[in-house]
Amino acid sequence: MIEYACRVEPGIRESNDDRAFINGSLVRDGMVSGSTKMPVLAAICDGCGGYSGGGRAADLTLQTFQGYMAENLIDTKILSWALMESEDRIWFEKKQFDEYQEMCTTIAGYVLSEEKVILFHAGDTRIYRYDGKYFTRMTKDHSKVQRAMDLGLITPEAAAIREDRGVLTRCIGVGGDTPDIREIGFRIRLGDYYMICSDGLWDYLTEEEMADILAADTDLKEKADRLVDRALKMGSDDNISVCICMNAVNE
Repeated sequence: MIEYACRVEPGIRESNDDRAFINGSLVRDGMVSGSTKMPVLAAICDGCGGYSGGGRAADLTLQTFQGYMAENLIDTKILSWALMESEDRIWFEKKQFDEYQEMCTTIAGYVLSEEKVILFHAGDTRIYRYDGKYFTRMTKDHSKVQRAMDLGLITPEAAAIREDRGVLTRCIGVGGDTPDIREIGFRIRLGDYYMICSDGLWDYLTEEEMADILAADTDLKEKADRLVDRALKMGSDDNISVCICMNAVNE
C-alpha cells in the first residue's frame, strides 16, 4: 500500500498556476490524502510564470493522465505517449486562443509499482527520495543555471542567487526535447518517501530542513503542511505544491 498526501497552496499570489495529480485526482488547491494499492501515479505541474495560461497548461497536462490507468504507465512507451499527448493538447489550445500563445508548464512525477519506480520530469519541478537515512535529489533541473553549473561556469551557491535561475530550457508546451523518463531498477521500499515539489517550496528550504520534516514522527498530512508552512515562513512568494508518497506496508 502507498500512503499519500498532496497540498497545493497559492501562497501570496492572486493566481495559482500549480497543480497536483494523485490516485486519479487533479488537485488545484488545498490538501488531499489517503492510501491506495500500487501501482500509483503522482505528478506536479507548475505553469510557467509570466505567461498567460500557465494554470491552463498544467490542467491540460494532468487531465491527460486521467485517460490512462496507472498500471499501463509502467510501460515507459505508454508513459511517453501520454506526455506527448499532453503536449499536443496544449498546442491545440494555443491555436484556439490568442491569449494562450506562450503557455507552457513544468512537470515532475513518478509511477510506483511493486517491481520498479519510473521518474519523469521537464523543467525545475523536483523529485526527492528519503529512505530514513539519505535524502537524495532524483532529478536535475532543465534550467539555464543548471546548464551553467554542468559546464563548470558557476557554483551552486552562485546559481542560488542568480536572477535568471527561473529560466527553463525544457518544459511542456514549447516543443523541442521531451520530458526525461528514467526507470529505477528497484521498487519503493518499506518506509521510503518519494516527494515531488515545485520551486515555490524547494527554493526556500534547505535539503536538511526537508529531510528533518520527513523524518519527524508525524503523519503525511502534517509533513506536507509543515513543508508548505515552512516555505511561507521563509518568504516564498510563489505558488507552492508538494506531493509525498510512502510505502507503508511491506508485502
